[in-house]
This record gives sequence, structure tokens and C-alpha cells, in this order.
Amino acid sequence: MAVADSGGASAEALPFIHDDLELALRRAGESGRPLVIDLWAPWCHTCLSMQHTVFTDPALVAMGPRFVWLALDTDRPENAGAIERFRPEVWPTFYVVSWDGVDGLIQASQAGSTTVAGFRQFLLRGEQGALESASLTARDPLWHLRLGDREVAARHQAQAERAYREALRLAPPEWPRAPEVLVRLARTLYRQERYRACAELALSELPRAVSARDASGSDFAVYANLCADKLGAKPLAARVREALVAPEASLAWLARLPDAPLSADDRSDALATLREVYDALGRPADARAAAAAQVEVLDAAVAAARGPMAQMTYAWPRSEVYVYLGRGQDVLPWLQQLTAALPEQYDPPHRAAWVLHRLGRDAEALPLAERAWSLAYGPRRERIAALRDEVARALAAPPAAAPR
Repeated sequence: MAVADSGGASAEALPFIHDDLELALRRAGESGRPLVIDLWAPWCHTCLSMQHTVFTDPALVAMGPRFVWLALDTDRPENAGAIERFRPEVWPTFYVVSWDGVDGLIQASQAGSTTVAGFRQFLLRGEQGALESASLTARDPLWHLRLGDREVAARHQAQAERAYREALRLAPPEWPRAPEVLVRLARTLYRQERYRACAELALSELPRAVSARDASGSDFAVYANLCADKLGAKPLAARVREALVAPEASLAWLARLPDAPLSADDRSDALATLREVYDALGRPADARAAAAAQVEVLDAAVAAARGPMAQMTYAWPRSEVYVYLGRGQDVLPWLQQLTAALPEQYDPPHRAAWVLHRLGRDAEALPLAERAWSLAYGPRRERIAALRDEVARALAAPPAAAPR
């Protein structure tokens, strides 16, 4: 899905139904075509990246007539029932669903970003799923992968963990699906608060997780780092972080691999995680180098983006890394241009208000926070309200006493 840029024609290339699950299921049933569900949100930069890069690629557009397409904005209250049936584990989450006459049956899932080739393979797996379901047995790793995905959608994390572990046990050594299954397994361990098991998985499986050289490796590293954070000062946490920044078969290796099939958004995320790891290891110079590399990636992506909606993909990561480097004032003119170009979007004024607040310019931040709040909806409105209230309190606070 893509949205019309201000003053321009819609960039939507695939025939999405928006925010109407029942209509989409009915069309899938009537046509016999699988249903592709995109669970997204306007604040999700990875969602926007997929919409403006992957979904506009001719290779996917050509597959459009083979599916029914549904986009569900997960922040919209009217979508609560649909999201209860098809729950996102992360943003974005994608499902391919077949209609069994009663309900939609998940045939394939994709959590987070992927390349055009990766999304195409996801669609093909889903398309073939209904036919394969009759012939697959519990001896096939794909059977357990599909079971794990369905358990995740039902919020049965422990059952999903068992299914993913069994898929990996049964898989041949060079199974190409292994990296994505490792991401799913790490996520289930994190959701169960089994941080030690998650960290041990990271130490044993990081080389295999990054072997595909795509977003699976960086996503696996995210959970490895999150679990290390939860372990605090334990030696296991330090071992995980050292593995993540090792010269080879690591997050550091993947983030800087020039020919890795990573979108600008994916590479930015990988560098942001790498920066967090370096900071946790007490290596500030390396952290700043990762941040500088992230700025280069994001600046180039903004320059290449087609219109303000596509540029909005990078509003949060670009704001965050510029502030991290002490350069918040440098990103403000661009955020102000986005705010003017996209008067119905809440994200640009929200990010501009956040940057201004971090710079101590709260009188300028408050009207932008109020504007973002007036445009927002769903859970994001509460977060923007929290920023607005924080800015208002800062303005009301008495000035700090001058040093004597």
C-alpha cells in the first residue's frame, strides 16, 4: 500500500482494500484467490518503507491479480475485531490467508521487512500453502513452521517456540528458511521473558541467522540485543554483545556489507542496533561511527525518495540519529518542510516537536505537538499527548537558577 503524496496522484500500485476485513474475506471466497493482509501503522517507518519500495516494484505489481489485498491500519479503533483475528507480532506483519468457508487460515506470514524477492517468495509460499497442507506431514519442517506461525497469531508463544524448534531440528543443514525461523524463535523467547535462553540462542545461531545477508540477520540481532539488555551486567550479556560486533558473521559485518540486500530502512535499523551495542560495551567512538554511517544511509534515502510521503518513511530514524549526534537543529528544516507538505499527517509535526523539545525549544515544540495530537488517532494519540504534556510542563517550570 502507498498513500497519495500531497499535491500528487496516488502511488498505490497494488489493488488494496482498506480497513474492511469482511469485504476482503468475501472477495477471497468468491474468487478463490488467497488474501494478503498488511498490518501496518502510520508511525511505523518499516511499514512505510515496504509500501514505498517493495510494494511498488513491477515484479510484485505483476502478481497483483493472483491475490486479494487488504491493508489494516492497526491504530484505527474500527479494526480492533480484525486485529484480534489476525494479530501483528511486530509492525509490519503480513499474512497470506486462504478461505476455508468459515474463517481465514494462515498459510504464510512475514514479520517485519524483507526484499522484493523475499516478499515474492512469501506470496508464493502462501499461494501454494492450501495445496501443500494436504500433503505435508509432521516430518516436514515447513509443517512445523506453519504451525508455529498460527500459534503466534493465537498468542500461544510457548507452543510456537516448540514448533519452531522442531522445524529447525528437522530441517536440512542448508535450509534457506532457517534464518527467518531463528528470528521467530528468538522473538517467542523474548515474549516469554526467557532472556537467558534467548541469549544462548544468539550465541549459538548468530552465524546462521546472518548467513542470508538480509533483514533476517538484523532482526535476529535486535532480539539478541534486547535479551542482553534484560540480563543486565551478567557475563552472558557481554558475550552476546561481543559476538554482535565481531569482525565476521555478526551484526557489524552485515550492517556494513555493501552488497547485502538491505533496504535503506533495514540498513539504518541495523546500524542503530549496532550503535546501541557499542554504547553498551563502552565503545563511544565506534557508536558514533555507526551513527554517522546511519546518517549517510538516511540522507541518501531521503534524497532518492519520490515525494514527501515516501520521505516520511525516514522521519523518526533520521530525527533520532541526528539528535543522538547532537545535530538536532540540522534535521529541523526538513521536518518543517514535511509538516507543511503533508498537512493531514501527524508524524512529521510529532517528530519535529520531539526534536525541538530535546533542543530545549519548548515554546516552538508545543504548537507542533498540539497539531500532531489533533491529527492522530488510536494508541499513537496517547503517546503524542504524553509528549505534549511533557513540553507543557517544561514551559511551566520555573527557570533554573543561574550558577553562582
